[in-house]
Amino acid sequence: MRMPPFRFERPAELRQALDLLRELDGAGNGYVLSAGGTDLVPMMKSQPVSVGSLISLTKLKALGGIRLDPGKSLSLGALVTLGDLSSDAAVRETFPCIAETAGKIATPQIRNRATVGGNLLVDNRCIYFNQSEQNRLAHTPCFKAGGETCHLVPKTARGDDPLCRARFVSDLAPVLLLLHATIRIASTAGERSLPLRDFHLPDGISRNRLGRGEILTRIDVPLPGPSAGVLYEKLRIRNAIDFPSLGVAVSLGRIPGGGTRFGAALTGVHTRPVVMQVDEAARGSREESVDSLIAGISRAVTPFRQGFFPPDYLRKMIPVLIRRNMEKLLRKA
Repeated sequence: MRMPPFRFERPAELRQALDLLRELDGAGNGYVLSAGGTDLVPMMKSQPVSVGSLISLTKLKALGGIRLDPGKSLSLGALVTLGDLSSDAAVRETFPCIAETAGKIATPQIRNRATVGGNLLVDNRCIYFNQSEQNRLAHTPCFKAGGETCHLVPKTARGDDPLCRARFVSDLAPVLLLLHATIRIASTAGERSLPLRDFHLPDGISRNRLGRGEILTRIDVPLPGPSAGVLYEKLRIRNAIDFPSLGVAVSLGRIPGGGTRFGAALTGVHTRPVVMQVDEAARGSREESVDSLIAGISRAVTPFRQGFFPPDYLRKMIPVLIRRNMEKLLRKA
């Protein structure tokens, strides 16, 4: 469980960090970015592969802070800890679902270190990859470990998309997706923004659209309408520490001109978050709309045996969690 040697860098300014990334890329040197380190450090200990340079982002003030622009949006710095997110007064007032979700992640000790950006960028998990180096000797290495096989879907071959079925496990992503969040990404070429819904990729290795030399800086959430609501519930082995085996966020909102919009987003059972919305006006009754939502989002995922819960059980729990929390939202509406 000892980490291999690496070069440690801790730039003081965002521009300095971006210049460093460009310098390392130009020289062909490897690096990893670290915020809270709650996922990265255990990975480096269990999978002792040289990373080249470890670049800590913890001094970058541009990536910190929670800013509320009344009537417009809530802006979350990528370095905001999950602990601060769960207790912030502005977040609890404007987006209680974000604060409540952050408070359900891991443990208090981990939430005091883990960050918003880190949760969105957390590496996908698979029982054949997330093992110690010694345990991996029991089977041939998978694609994610540099091998030529997928133990979940053995017929997978190089060139297939997805190549890796490691599952997406961010808790914040499904909630932020239903809230139509956008993210900001900085590089030496400037800053770009894109909707969170366009950020994650369907493969467990490539995972997202964050490129080399880029740093996730902020997450912007537009302020909701008066009738919008989101709830999140997850299934996991223990009520602390564990990543979600299944996480379900549901939303209820108004359609311009009348009608209700039902939404759901899943984590833990697919290679990326899965989102779907159904408009009541187009589907008929509320019950029919929820049924249509459940049917559509269930078809979009194929749970594999990657943890404690059997795939059939996870499939059965998707409609249970959607209905349970949709009923709670409807009672509040």
